[in-house]
Amino acid sequence: VLDGKLTLNWPQRSETWLPLTEAQSWLGEHPLCSEQRCHAEDIQQGLVWVTAPTQEHWIPQNIDWHQHGGVSFNKGCYTGQEIIARLQYLGKAKKALALLQADSSVDIDLLTDINEGSGKSVGEVASWRQQQGLGLINLTALNTGQLNIGGHTVSAQPIAYTQEQEA
Repeated sequence: VLDGKLTLNWPQRSETWLPLTEAQSWLGEHPLCSEQRCHAEDIQQGLVWVTAPTQEHWIPQNIDWHQHGGVSFNKGCYTGQEIIARLQYLGKAKKALALLQADSSVDIDLLTDINEGSGKSVGEVASWRQQQGLGLINLTALNTGQLNIGGHTVSAQPIAYTQEQEA
């Protein structure tokens, strides 16, 4: 934070947070991207934003915050630290964040169940924008082919950074 201004740098963009009194002037000098483009880029990068409906719903590893530097395993105490560290160092996750893709633009709500062909729930939607989204799904479901979300057929694939780290 420098003079009340905070800049967060992401792989292909940055976010600047500053007092409302300075925002109008700053906006006149800097190009912005649309909310739709930002959300689509977040999905491609595997970034899940916690909102009111998802607050306290997942642990950080469920939505890959540990992959993006959003969790410290060295910092002091915080709520849930013991469970988070135990999964990181001793456990093996049974679910993973996956990139979801539909054939056409559809409206899908957060936390909607993701089902396999038999109708069994294999996960839930963590983020969605038009034709693509992120879902927390059982690892075994990544190889089952087509999945269904609220009557819409979607495909699921591992996120690129997950594939790179497992190789």
